[in-house]
Amino acid sequence: MKQIFLLLILSFLFVKQSQAQATDFEVSLEEFTISGFDGIHSAAFAEHQGKWLIVGGRLNGLHAYLPPSAFPPYTQNLNLIVLDIANSQIWTADASVLPTNIREHISSSNAQYAQAGDYLYVVGGYGYTDSLADFITFPQMTAIDVPAVIDAVQNHGSILPYFRQITDQVFAVTGGNLQKMGNDFYLVMGHRFDGRYNHNSGATYTQSYTHQIRRFRIDDNGTNLSISNYSVQEDTTNLHRRDYNLVPQIFAGGVEGITAFSGVFQKGKDLPFLNSVDITPNGFVINNSFQQNLNQYHTAHLPVYDSLSDAMHTLFFGGMSRFRPDSLNPNLLKEDTLIPFVKTISQVTRYNNAVIEKHLPIMMPAYLGSNAEFLPLKSSYFTETDILRLDKLDTTKTLVGYILGGIESPYPNIFRGNESESFPSARIFKVYVHKSATTDVKNAIFSQLNLHCFPNPAYKKVNIAFQLPQKVKISIFITNTDGQVIEKLAENRLFNGKNQMVWEAKNVPSGIYFCNFQIGNYVQSAKIVLDNH
Repeated sequence: MKQIFLLLILSFLFVKQSQAQATDFEVSLEEFTISGFDGIHSAAFAEHQGKWLIVGGRLNGLHAYLPPSAFPPYTQNLNLIVLDIANSQIWTADASVLPTNIREHISSSNAQYAQAGDYLYVVGGYGYTDSLADFITFPQMTAIDVPAVIDAVQNHGSILPYFRQITDQVFAVTGGNLQKMGNDFYLVMGHRFDGRYNHNSGATYTQSYTHQIRRFRIDDNGTNLSISNYSVQEDTTNLHRRDYNLVPQIFAGGVEGITAFSGVFQKGKDLPFLNSVDITPNGFVINNSFQQNLNQYHTAHLPVYDSLSDAMHTLFFGGMSRFRPDSLNPNLLKEDTLIPFVKTISQVTRYNNAVIEKHLPIMMPAYLGSNAEFLPLKSSYFTETDILRLDKLDTTKTLVGYILGGIESPYPNIFRGNESESFPSARIFKVYVHKSATTDVKNAIFSQLNLHCFPNPAYKKVNIAFQLPQKVKISIFITNTDGQVIEKLAENRLFNGKNQMVWEAKNVPSGIYFCNFQIGNYVQSAKIVLDNH
């Protein structure tokens, strides 16, 4: 077995109610492969007693840009795959024995899915249908009896009795996410894409973003399947996104919810979003005070909650991103508007009403992660929504899950020419967490920064105040909503104690900007509304 060990040192020190509480951890990855597993991406996953069922997805790499090569039907996964990752075993069954409407739907890619108890619910997805001889976004929800299908695949039994399906245009979504929260399911954003993908546009497809969070209950007694309590929240600007990361979160005070991180594309721009969307049963809030510069497309992610400090961490492993650490100076970010594949591993931390993003000093061993998944090791370490709880871990090395699948590319940019060089990754990574007792001075400094900009909105002049508990080199720079640096106010200058400076912005157009504080590879941002009319 080939093994690669990556040590990611993630140390956190936080202040809560004027009392420092430290919970520090390290993460390491161990790579291996399973004979017979050739890789997959953009699939749906469900778990039962340590075995994983994989449904749908694609068996090639990045899609080509022109028909008929963009999404050829033979690249769809037409099998049901069962993996026992812990014991390196694999079983498959041919899904072609299923009725056409079910077979076609569960062979789609980029479907939304969620598991509730023994049932996997697969919603929408993009794929080929024989009846139209074309590609569609499927308007179906298929319920799959996970334990029964896993048993049938392992023992060569019939899979026919374990699939049920309903049709509703509400389900016609691809590139979004489905998440269960409380008794309700949330079908979050995404788009409807019908026809053959063609980067040169033309009349080969139609596309429309949902701009919505669709909330409903699934009524399922094992025989009858339906939805009820359907409602919609809409925002044609901020919910205009797909291919993002929807991550379970615990917000301040223990409130559970979900966050949609980044995604594509901004209206009128071929650029990813930099803000995020926080969703709870009470509604959604756009977090414009935070800019996510790293790991912007869907990738494997791990949410980690520290109950001692009420801090929420989210780790993102590889994928695609507009920005990545500069190879010559890792404290600077390099921009590529083609949104290339990256090796970056980043972490977003939310605490004390602040959100900080950092890139880690090590990276994935290749251009991996795009449309990969983190599969949690079901245990008492996790909440019901699959958030890892640090308080449940001791100080030993603990296996918490696996990173599986996704696209692997030989280069950052392979677009519009050599897409065929990428391929589905067969590399699997065990993910370990090591609880430790060291602390990180930078996080302690950020926890006491007390950054604020005033007045806000501002006219031609912005006061920037902050506080540092010790002397430290810090860079301060202003960016616009696209992440571009507008002005550098300080670069690697020593500060300590209470500080205040002024941004003279009289010649800057009105709009939204961000004041960014950087210490090493940590960045914290504060939103500025400039009204120079």
